[in-house]
Amino acid sequence: MNIPLETQESLDCLDSVERLLRHLHLVQGACELMGKKLIRNGEEEFGLKLISLGFIHDNSKFFGNEWSCLCRHKSSDSQELEQAIDLHRSKNAHHPEYYATIKQMPREHLWEMVADIWSRSVELGGDVRDYLFTVLPERFGFADQAVEENRRIWKELEKALAFLLEEHL
Repeated sequence: MNIPLETQESLDCLDSVERLLRHLHLVQGACELMGKKLIRNGEEEFGLKLISLGFIHDNSKFFGNEWSCLCRHKSSDSQELEQAIDLHRSKNAHHPEYYATIKQMPREHLWEMVADIWSRSVELGGDVRDYLFTVLPERFGFADQAVEENRRIWKELEKALAFLLEEHL
C-alpha cells in the first residue's frame, strides 16, 4: 500500500487548520467559562445560549473564500481579502458589522464578541481592555456613556470581561 507523502500544500493546510482550531477552542472555552458562571448566578437560559454559541463560533471560516483568504491566506488581492472579511462579518452575529448599529446587537452576541476579542488578544498579544473600551466604542459609536443605549453596551462588555477574567463585579 502506498501512503502519500505529506506535501508542502498539505502541511500548509494543516497549519491553517491548527490556527483556526486554536482560535475556536479559545472562544469555546471562554464561552463555556462565562456560561457556567451565568448559570451559577441564576441565568440558566442565557448561560446555555452562550455555551452553545461557543460551539458554532466562526464555523463559516472552514468554507469558500473565508477559508482561502482568511485562514489559508491564499490571496494577496486586498479587495478579495476585504470581500472575505465582509462575507465573514455578514454571516456571524458576534460581529457588530452584522447589524445596522451595534446598539441592535443582542446580549448573547455581545458576550460572544468579548470571547472572540479576548481570544484574538491571547493569540496576537493585544490588550483586550484597550480594544473593548477605547477602540470599539469609537469605531462603533457608543463612546458617550450619557446615552442610555450606550450604557447598556458598556455594562454588558464590562460584565462579560469580568466573568471571563474572574474579576469581582
